[in-house]
Amino acid sequence: DTAINSGNSGGPLFNSHGEVIGIVSAKYSSSNSSSSASVEGLGFAIPMDDVADMVSDLVSNGYVTGQPIMGISVGDVEESAQSYGVPAGAIVRVVTPDLCGQKAGLQEGDIITKIDDTEVTCGNDLITAKNNYKPGDTVTLTVYRSGETLTLELTLEESTPEKEAMQDEAQKAYEEEQQQQQQQQAQQQGSGSWPFGIY
Repeated sequence: DTAINSGNSGGPLFNSHGEVIGIVSAKYSSSNSSSSASVEGLGFAIPMDDVADMVSDLVSNGYVTGQPIMGISVGDVEESAQSYGVPAGAIVRVVTPDLCGQKAGLQEGDIITKIDDTEVTCGNDLITAKNNYKPGDTVTLTVYRSGETLTLELTLEESTPEKEAMQDEAQKAYEEEQQQQQQQQAQQQGSGSWPFGIY
């Protein structure tokens, strides 16, 4: 019965006996620009039973075990592309070398529209669906690539600090490449020909 304010995420949730029964994870509220009614005091927390397992993993292994990864980074398909017949889904931005995504044959630019029988319309859909599996599980991905639809088998791997570092490095390289491309485009636009006229 206590309102959760911004900044409380990660804090303990106590019962009336002073016992920690969960960890606060989020609060629900409408934005200032939203026309919906404002909601305050409605918050979410991770149950202590789940937290206890995570803490045990951290103490024993240094990381939370049993978390699956696909070895890719994804985003949403832009609405402008969808108007030209490109399906909604999770578009693959980065494929980390030597991880399960690359082993399954995924490529940058692929659009994942389904994982097993679960429809995927955006990146968050894929992430949410992936979390229902365990490392070692094999999933069937429906992928749109260059106007064709194909299916790929991907065996999920366990997320470890080493594999997370590999993904971070691949993501950093992708972001640097994007920045270079933007700079090159800006330079090309800046050095364009003069407008026609007499000077």
